[in-house]
Amino acid sequence: MTYSFCKTLEELKGEQNSVIIFIEKNQKTLPREARELPEVAQSTIANFLTSSDFKGEVGEMGVVYPGKQRVVLAGIGERKSFDAQSAWKVIATASQYVQNKKQDVFTLILPAWFVSKFKPEPLGVLIAKAIGMGTYHFDQYKTDPERKSLAIKRVALFGVEGRYRRAFERGLTTGQIVADAINHVRDLGNLPPIEMTPTYLAKEAEKLAKQFPKLKVTVLGREEMKKLGMGALLGVAAGSVQPPVFIVLEWMNGAKTKKPIVFVGKGITFDSGGISIKPGEQMDEMKYDMCGAAAVLGAMRVIAATNVKNNVVGLMPTTENLPSGSAYRPGDILRTMGGKTIEVLNTDAEGRLILADALCYAKKYEPRAVVDLATLTGACAFFMGPWHAGLFSDNEDVARRVVGAAKAAGEGVWRLPLLPEHSKLVKSEMADVKNIGGRISGAATAAAFLKEFTSYPWAHLDIAGTAWTWNMKAEPWMRAGATGYGVHLLVELAREWN
Repeated sequence: MTYSFCKTLEELKGEQNSVIIFIEKNQKTLPREARELPEVAQSTIANFLTSSDFKGEVGEMGVVYPGKQRVVLAGIGERKSFDAQSAWKVIATASQYVQNKKQDVFTLILPAWFVSKFKPEPLGVLIAKAIGMGTYHFDQYKTDPERKSLAIKRVALFGVEGRYRRAFERGLTTGQIVADAINHVRDLGNLPPIEMTPTYLAKEAEKLAKQFPKLKVTVLGREEMKKLGMGALLGVAAGSVQPPVFIVLEWMNGAKTKKPIVFVGKGITFDSGGISIKPGEQMDEMKYDMCGAAAVLGAMRVIAATNVKNNVVGLMPTTENLPSGSAYRPGDILRTMGGKTIEVLNTDAEGRLILADALCYAKKYEPRAVVDLATLTGACAFFMGPWHAGLFSDNEDVARRVVGAAKAAGEGVWRLPLLPEHSKLVKSEMADVKNIGGRISGAATAAAFLKEFTSYPWAHLDIAGTAWTWNMKAEPWMRAGATGYGVHLLVELAREWN
């Protein structure tokens, strides 16, 4: 996809592309920036605004056809409440609307106040990310050409003054890098689990090492994990014929004296629940149980591509969780890398087990902080819905930084309580801890379990409700499937945490 700037709308005459214009709520007059359109287009738009039922609500789309062009009117609601998240959704929705009309070229006419409100470079990031993510399509398994989406080839931008263009271009470049990484993560999540195995994910990490020589990638196999004492990860992996892997990505591009930030992502490439097998309904969605690991991979890709001046490590414990004659059982006791023991009461609480070994491994870096992402609990998904990830931390500084990074990235987080009472619920009579804490406070007891394996500043993000679209239903700004949640959030953390 390429971007260009229009100096005048006259150059759009005769083009068979779509033009997107932003309309405020209840606006009845032609926007100033549209007054350079051909007269027939101006007249058609003006008539539509005064006579139609189009209200200009956020995300509402209207369309008129003056001649060969299609003019899409994108509602933005009231200007005073139009924020970056609203802008992202509106631009993504309008872009997907055009793509669905089988057009691969369009023009965005930007109001001058967009640039002043959001600033040129951040607006460039927002636009490129919105268009890239909004027009994402996962079509490789569709055989009917009519059902496949066109890739957007070119986007023209009108309304950016010359003095702002250099900063705007920087933003577009960064936004495209972020969008490409997020969409790659979405591809990984959407792949069928017969292809998306731990080995496949490891190969994707190794590709990054070839693309970015300063990014060191190490893949530990079963034998290396045994030597390290990763009994929890190996226990979960015991039921599958697919070999587990532990992927380590190291980006040491900051001061040598500075300890790294460590990101940890849960990588269950398919979760049947193991012996404690899940109900059959919606079990297909458990291919998304590796989205935390994929987000770490995507973030490390952006960090390397944008040459972030910091020391960052990504850890991706990865395996399947399947029932078989060799699978681990309820009642088993597993010994982690750090020596602490875990009583298994439910094999479907496996994500916290593989994270336990990863959190132990993180200690070797003496990290400034560790942030883990995991599709960990249905409890969090049902409580928070698809709008926010649950944030748990006993460190105020880390929690504050995560919230700030989430806001900068446009990704919702909500901090939830992590109490001593939650830790008491995961104490075991048979071992040090048990892997479930009962029916109450399921998301918090899962976080309390993870806390048992930390000895550094730490935060946990439960992304079970945000990693893929709610009930596999598409939104006008987001096609069904993996969302790529967490990639941009982690990138913002790595950039700002100096």
